[in-house]
Amino acid sequence: MVAILFVDIIFFAGINPIEIEYACKAYAFILHYFSLAMMFWMLVEGVHLYRQIIQVFDSGNPRTWVYGILGWGGPAVILIITGGAKHQSYGYERSCWLNPTDGTIWAFTGPAIAIVLVNVVILLLVVKTVVSASRGQLDNDKIKQIK
Repeated sequence: MVAILFVDIIFFAGINPIEIEYACKAYAFILHYFSLAMMFWMLVEGVHLYRQIIQVFDSGNPRTWVYGILGWGGPAVILIITGGAKHQSYGYERSCWLNPTDGTIWAFTGPAIAIVLVNVVILLLVVKTVVSASRGQLDNDKIKQIK
């Protein structure tokens, strides 16, 4: 929720070009980080759901420190790599965001697509597990309703 809150605040503060180049670049870096963090926390939620439903015999320890490292550290790694390789592509002339013309936008789009795909797979696994676990207890009408 913190990542979503910061993305909303930062985005609404002004995605339009800022006249000061360094301020625009800083804005783009911060927006990129929190946008990635929002996606990575969505991945953490999917992994947590997977562990709760599929791996029912796991130790039960939520490993919140691992979740925190993935949720906040994963975006930092991507930002460091992208910022180091293509820092000039942050905050271009049309907006204070990643430049879509040189491929830098994929530093956000690529991880976002991968996270959504992983979460879809997790969702399918969870639905399959829940439906198969409830098969013996429900009649066909209830199974159709669950599906």
